Amino acid sequence: MVQYLKKIFRTEKIKKKIMTSFIVVIVLMSIGTTLGAITLFYTTRQYNAALENYGFSQGDIGKAMISFADMRSATRAGIGEDDTELIAESVKEHDAQAEECSKNMKLIKECLSSKEEKAIYEKIETTMREYYTIEAEVLELGTTKDLSKSVQAQKMAAEKLDPAYDQVYDNMKDLLDLKEKEGNALKSLLLKAINIAVIILIVVLIISISISNVLARTVSNAIATPLQELAERLKLSLIHISE
Repeated sequence: MVQYLKKIFRTEKIKKKIMTSFIVVIVLMSIGTTLGAITLFYTTRQYNAALENYGFSQGDIGKAMISFADMRSATRAGIGEDDTELIAESVKEHDAQAEECSKNMKLIKECLSSKEEKAIYEKIETTMREYYTIEAEVLELGTTKDLSKSVQAQKMAAEKLDPAYDQVYDNMKDLLDLKEKEGNALKSLLLKAINIAVIILIVVLIISISISNVLARTVSNAIATPLQELAERLKLSLIHISE
């Protein structure tokens, strides 16, 4: 490219040489600026997506796991009490945690971004429905002052409810781990994109500086050489006149 510009400049007028020099430099710098803007837009957009789909969603999954665990604790308390007021308080706490868990599940669903995530979420919903079905039976049986029914409910909770809880919890943990894995992968991709963009910008800058130097020397020579030749001719003319 440099050799081509030199060849062209030898046959062009000074005005056009200067204009061409400015245009070439401006085009090169515009390319670098455009690449920088595109990279900034891409990384900003992907960063926002990462926060929403991975950072925030991991928090929602964590809150869902906590509320789900608190809900089970309230169920255990409800079927283990023999005081009517304490049983009512446990049931109230259970319902509040169930509502909180449901709210977090909706937030999680909004941030699902891959087929694998959706598949795990469907498993969570399926196992959670099974859990709620068993839990309703346990609560109906055990939230009473009747000791024999309370014992039956506790036995049912140990045999059926606890395994169902473990399935839901394990599925939630799988989704959390997947979100973390995908988030780290996106982070690595963004770092690579930034590094590539920086390299390209440095290369464009080096090329721009090199071509600018060549153009500056070429244009300065195009101006200086004729002036020097003119000065020499004038000097010779003055010598001839003086003779």
